[in-house]
Amino acid sequence: MKILPHIKVVRYNLFMNKKMIVVKFLNSSYELDSRDKREVSVLSELFSKVYVVDYRVKPQITHDKNVIQISRKKKYSKLWIIRFFQIVNKLFLKDPLFINSLSPDVISCHDLNALLIGWISTLYNFKKKPKLVYDSHEFEMGRKTIKPRNFLQSHLIKFLESYLIKKCSFSIMVNESIANEVTKIYNLKTKPIVIRNVPRVWFIDESETQKTRIYLDKLFQTSNNVFTLIYHGYVTHGRGVEKLIEILKFDKELRLVILGYCDDQKYFALLQDLVKTFKVEKQVLFHDAVEQHLLKNFISAADLGMVTFQALSKSYYFGLPNKLFECIQSLTPVITSNYPEISNIVNDYKLGLTVNPNSVNDIYNAVKELKENRFLYYTFKKNLAKAKLILNWENESLVLKNEYKKLL
Repeated sequence: MKILPHIKVVRYNLFMNKKMIVVKFLNSSYELDSRDKREVSVLSELFSKVYVVDYRVKPQITHDKNVIQISRKKKYSKLWIIRFFQIVNKLFLKDPLFINSLSPDVISCHDLNALLIGWISTLYNFKKKPKLVYDSHEFEMGRKTIKPRNFLQSHLIKFLESYLIKKCSFSIMVNESIANEVTKIYNLKTKPIVIRNVPRVWFIDESETQKTRIYLDKLFQTSNNVFTLIYHGYVTHGRGVEKLIEILKFDKELRLVILGYCDDQKYFALLQDLVKTFKVEKQVLFHDAVEQHLLKNFISAADLGMVTFQALSKSYYFGLPNKLFECIQSLTPVITSNYPEISNIVNDYKLGLTVNPNSVNDIYNAVKELKENRFLYYTFKKNLAKAKLILNWENESLVLKNEYKKLL
């Protein structure tokens, strides 16, 4: 399918405030978060100086036009008593005072832990009170954690978010369902704005797609006409990968690419055991994560994008993962979980099929339908070409720019 050679993007003229400084604060690595990078590109248009303060293994300072990235190193003692005081110092003194030293007019905080530190920093600023922006990347009250939160932890999180969100000039949620839930839980007068995690417009080079398909053929040692499924992203529990491996046992003319990083060796061993149990060794390829500029080639080289998350938490149930939008930009039809937000997109734009992610039969029947019904498959392909012109960062960023314009 040919891609439109030109996409007209609406220009949104906003002045850059020559005097105002914004700090984007993360308790994690900025390099690993494409959403934050897109948001910082908006901030760089509006503010005279943007400081990005994050944490990573190797601390460094980099400059790019009016964006200054300051990466710091998290290092805690193994002794719990020393570790405790280090965390307290970081939370109440070290980080707040460092943010203050940058003289921000606005502090955009990535998730609740960063918001707490951002708010504490405003208490130390006696000359001017920076405005706070809560940039929540998940549904905090329904977040999936390594260990389930106990009663005390849950109520502490709820108290903190309830108190701090009302101290913000505005808040950002990743979809309508989460914004509605947060508004209801905390009885907010103003609903958070919704900024979905969508990529910029991707231009697909058909020749690069074909090269990647040939590359996959060689790794699989199979021919080009084998129907290919792809799961891309972090490989972990709750993403439905186990079910995707199992459906292969029903059809030897299916193959699955698992493209991503897995840091849980026990879980990775479990997946490998499943491959052996179902005797689908020749049908599964575990491939390392690739750079963003190569990712589109892998997704577009697949026949179906699989986004069958399981509702291990409310955050997953209400989730609208960027994987969906990356499949849209790659013009790859999708099979997704039948949860509210993701179903709305898939069904409204008619981009694929939704399934019960806990049912192997349901997933397989959907795959079989799109493998055999070529008319339906190519109807979805045509719809994807239209949807990608709407569901992209060029359009989504206008909402964010408008909200900052009000703040300025």
